[in-house]
Amino acid sequence: MSGGDFLAVSSTQFDSAAVRVGRIGRYGTRQGGTLTVTAPGASDERRYVRDVSLNGRDLPRTWLPWSSVAHGGSLAHRLGTEPSAWGTRPGAEPPSVGGAGRPESNVV
Repeated sequence: MSGGDFLAVSSTQFDSAAVRVGRIGRYGTRQGGTLTVTAPGASDERRYVRDVSLNGRDLPRTWLPWSSVAHGGSLAHRLGTEPSAWGTRPGAEPPSVGGAGRPESNVV
């Protein structure tokens, strides 16, 4: 989300991509690396997120804090042809953004 200190996670339209994380930003020289995003078999038919993992650990919510990818990492999607329950539990939605661009507490 532009201006937020987090990234929203949703379905991808590509099998894989490498995103270079620059060294200039909120974390200054303490950030930088490559974020690899994968979604094997992504297509118009296989567009529903079944699950997502960040660096091999399940990601049950539809967002992640910038600090978790500020040094790069691996964001892996498993997609399917039917909607799933991924990201539908209370607390899985992205946070509201406060005046400083940081997540506020979610109101459920």
